[in-house]
Parts: sequence; structure tokens; C-alpha cells
Amino acid sequence: MQNYILAFLLTAAGAKAELSRLDALSLIESGDNDAAVGRAGEVSRFQIMPHVWSHYSGSRAFRNTKVSTTVAAMHLQELTTWFQQRTGRAASDFDIYVLWNAGPTYYHRIGFKTSRVNRVITERARRYAALRATTPTRQTETVIAATTLQKPATPPATKLPTVAVAKSIPPKGPLWPVFEQPPVPAARSPPSP
Repeated sequence: MQNYILAFLLTAAGAKAELSRLDALSLIESGDNDAAVGRAGEVSRFQIMPHVWSHYSGSRAFRNTKVSTTVAAMHLQELTTWFQQRTGRAASDFDIYVLWNAGPTYYHRIGFKTSRVNRVITERARRYAALRATTPTRQTETVIAATTLQKPATPPATKLPTVAVAKSIPPKGPLWPVFEQPPVPAARSPPSP
């Protein structure tokens, strides 16, 4: 019983310290600043363009963490699905950041080749991937696997967060329907130190 509790606590601590894709995006894009507004007009902690935001929500509560996280989760899901359909593979963390920052039209236009990604976006994508790679959970899983667990009859209940809003706001259709002549994205200047 004590071994099980110890393993459960280690797992909970590791899971809490792990950065999700959305947490890492929020850190890289705005330093978790809900009031952030980018130079090109991006809003929220996730730096989403308002026209993209409106694709998922009629709300203009850009500074509301729950609303922005819901919108960001739906957008991230659409980006990853779009990428998988076009490339036949799951998006890596590097791919996710390029899709998020530069957009799918840009990445499609350069043939999804990481070597052709703008230098500044490449640097930020590497930082994003590094944030995601440093997960204590992977180390914790090794410790747990080496421990003999004595499970109680009923494991402790864990409550997972739910996002009910995502089901109530269906997307309005594809954001990127045609790729024959994609628009050229505006160059982003590097963040100031």
C-alpha cells in the first residue's frame, strides 16, 4: 500500500510538472500573459489572430484564460489534423510550433521542410520543442516501473479537466481551403530581449 501511494504521488508530481503543448505555446508566445497583444494584432496568451479566434468562438474575451485555452485547443487540434492529412505523419513539436507561429499555408508552401523554415521561427520552434522534451514524467515512469506496486482494491479516483465549451462551438469550416497560391505571410521580427 505504501509503495502504491508513493508511486501515485510521484506520478502526480511528474504529471503536474510536465508542460502540455498548450502550456509550452503559452510560455513561448507570451510568457503566460493573458493581456498580450502582438505587433500583428495577435491576442491572448496564445497569440492567436482575431480572425482565427472568431473561427472557433464568438467571444471576444481574449484575456480570459479558460476561453483562450479552449480556443487554442480547438485550433491546435485543427492544425494537427490538417498536418497529418497532408503529410501522412503526426506533427512533431517542431512542426506544431511552425504551424502555430507561421501558419499552415507557410509550412505547406515550403514543402514542410524544416531546413527551409525562417531562422527566427526555427529558433523559437527549437525552444518550444526543448520545453516539451524536459518532462519529469518520463523520469518518473522509470522510477515507477522499477518499483513493485501493491495496488489497493480500488485505485484512487482522479478528476481530469474537461472542456465543455469545445463541444458547444463547432468550427465554421476550413480555415485554409486552397493552397494553389497561398498568401505570403508577413515577416515577424524577433522578440525583444
